[in-house]
Formats: sequence, structure tokens, C-alpha cells
Amino acid sequence: MLRQAHHPNQGPSSGFWGPVTASLDFCELNYNIAYYLAEFYNSISNIAMLAFGAYAYYHMRKYQLGKRFEVMGLTLAGVGIGSFLFHATLKFEAQMLDECPMLSLVLTMLYAIIENGKEKKYPLLPHLMVAFNIVFCTWYASDGSYAVFQATFASLAAIVILYAASFGMDRGAMTSNGLFLAAYLAWNVDKLFCPFVEHFQLHAAWHVLCAVSVYSKINFLAYHHQKDILGRKNVWLTFHCGIPTCTIEQRTKSARADSGVSCSSDNSLKAMGESGQGLTEAVLGDLVLKLPASDPPSGWTETYLFH
Repeated sequence: MLRQAHHPNQGPSSGFWGPVTASLDFCELNYNIAYYLAEFYNSISNIAMLAFGAYAYYHMRKYQLGKRFEVMGLTLAGVGIGSFLFHATLKFEAQMLDECPMLSLVLTMLYAIIENGKEKKYPLLPHLMVAFNIVFCTWYASDGSYAVFQATFASLAAIVILYAASFGMDRGAMTSNGLFLAAYLAWNVDKLFCPFVEHFQLHAAWHVLCAVSVYSKINFLAYHHQKDILGRKNVWLTFHCGIPTCTIEQRTKSARADSGVSCSSDNSLKAMGESGQGLTEAVLGDLVLKLPASDPPSGWTETYLFH
């Protein structure tokens, strides 16, 4: 059943896509800038979700950080595509392509937090989550309430944030949580105080902030899964422009350099240990180096550089 928009907006009466059939019409004026985009800024801001989602998928796949995190990246990109179609057309069918993937995304993140061990503890969990998503979206598409959807999404997102806190509240967690709270605030201010904030494009800001927040959360979860659950030592959470990314240090051989770390062969180390020469351990990533307390012997020839 198609529902009429409860908040038809000002602006040109119609554009390329005709009358509004979605149950929502946001604060931005309809067809005020482009004939083919009902809400111009709310549409193009989804490029951020598509870009961050696609890069998250590429990064997780490149470093083999886990299929679940690859799925999160793809789902985030899917939300961006669905949201673009929704805001560009303001059609009810496109609205479902936006909001149902949003539920899929938070459910995927919740699954990654609950089922975070080396062995699966709850084999039925993904099937139950898929079934819940299908049943909820079927109900919502037929005779649902947007208020129920918003409450369900917000509750699941809050569970993800609180449950993820068990991994620790490091800089990655604080960045992701802070961005999401700012995004959620922008979403609600835009909805509740539209006459006063219509020129600030706060719903577009929700899209961008959400994209960065979810990308940060994906990398935060991947980092702790690799480090705390799988026990990898060469995994790091690096920050670029304040945005966290889970990275794996790559070890390569190189010619000896002034800034390099020199390593002897196992035989040399064994001989040094047997001779009683002092050794000092240094851990770089997943490589444990046993370095002499004194100057290294001239026979050391291999250098490992990390990037």
C-alpha cells in the first residue's frame, strides 16, 4: 500500500519523477535545484556512503580482514545507492531501498560483535537476523509506521555501540561513536526544526557523518577482531585526517639502510646466545627481533622495512 507523504515540501510542484509517494518528505525544497533530483543535496551527499562503503570493502578484501567486514562495506555502499534513489525520486519503492538496507547494516554489525570468536557459537544467528529483516521490511512496506522504523533502527544502533564498548573505548571507538551521535542529532534537528534550519542541509550532513562513522566502526571492529580474537601482532589502527583504518604491516627485504633494523641469521643468533653475548628482544609487528646489547656484528646483512 502506497502512503501519501505526511510532510509535502515547498518548491516546484513536480519534477521529472512526478508527485511524491514516499511517506517522508525532508526539509530540503523539492526540485529546487535540479529537475531530475527531487532533493539535490540529500541525493548527492550519498556519494560519501558509496565511496566509504566501496573503499571499506576493497580494504577489507585486500588485507583479508574477514568476510563479515567485506559485507559491511558492501552494505554501506548499498545504503548509499538506495538513499540516493530515494532522495532523487521521493518514491515509496525507493524509500524501501534506503531504509531496509539500513537495518541490514546494523544487523550485520551486531552479528560481527556477537559472533566474534574463532569458532561460531550461534550458527542460527545470521538466519534469524535475515528472517527478522525480511519480516520487518515486509510489514513496514505494507502498513508500517516510520516512527517504528526509526525506533527500531535507533535501538539496534544503540545496541551496537554499547556492545562494541566491550572491546574497549579507544580512539577508534570514540571517533565512530561521536560521529554517529552528531549524525543522529543532525537528522533529528532537521526533522523537528525544519523552518529554522532548512538552509543548513542537516539531512545531507547526516549522510556524510554516517558514512564516516560506519567506516570507522567497521575498521574498529576489524582491528579488534584481528588483534584480540585472532591474536595477530602486526595489525594497527591508523588515523588519517582523524579517520581510523585497520592496517596490516607488510614486511619486505631491502638493502641495508641507515634507518633500517638489521637482523642476523638464526645461526648467528644461536652462536651469540651460546657465547653469552647479551641479547635484547624487540617486537615489530609480528616479527620478534633479538638484538645484541652491544653494537651488531658486521655479518648482519638483512634489513626489514615496515610500511
